[in-house]
Amino acid sequence: MNNNAFHDAPILVYGPRKGGTTLLQSLLDGGQDVVMLPGELKLKWLAQRTQLSPQQFAEYYAQRGRLDFQFLLQRDERNQVLKPLRAKPSYHFASFSTEQTNQIFDPARYAHSLEELRHQTFDASTHEALASQILTQDVDAFIAALKTPNPNWKTWGSKEVGGDTRAVLEYWRRVFPQGKIVFLVREPVFVVRSIITDRRRKNQTMS
Repeated sequence: MNNNAFHDAPILVYGPRKGGTTLLQSLLDGGQDVVMLPGELKLKWLAQRTQLSPQQFAEYYAQRGRLDFQFLLQRDERNQVLKPLRAKPSYHFASFSTEQTNQIFDPARYAHSLEELRHQTFDASTHEALASQILTQDVDAFIAALKTPNPNWKTWGSKEVGGDTRAVLEYWRRVFPQGKIVFLVREPVFVVRSIITDRRRKNQTMS
């Protein structure tokens, strides 16, 4: 699904952590027009690495460009990503079991595509063009790994939370000038309450 109309105007769902981004991501993913990448696109990290060479940036993205990669890719006892990149047998989408995920998605194929991305030669003249190429190829690889993709998807989307808001949004606008942004705003006290409830549920101590 590598065409300009599909890739030119992707959607970024952005807001504070516990601000409702996952809910909106799920709602958009349940429709017929947008394919939403799972997890988070780590724009706040990518925006800090514009000085890397194309190969270094591709290497970084293939390992840490999206939050799901830490669950997808096999790691050693020091939590370092194994190379060549390969998928964990236990990988699954959020709210799906491994068995359910494998019915609709091929993690091994996707990890293989990320491995190819690591070694690719890019001819982009600017960092923004490079980032756009890498993200476009990642989206195409993700769709290719889906066992029943929807041919009627009009665009793709992802979400990010937190970080330097100005840096994140400006980076997205530079990489995808025609891209859309859905900016969620939530009453701060409800954000704090949601974080506390989440930590209690996980039996984690607040700092």
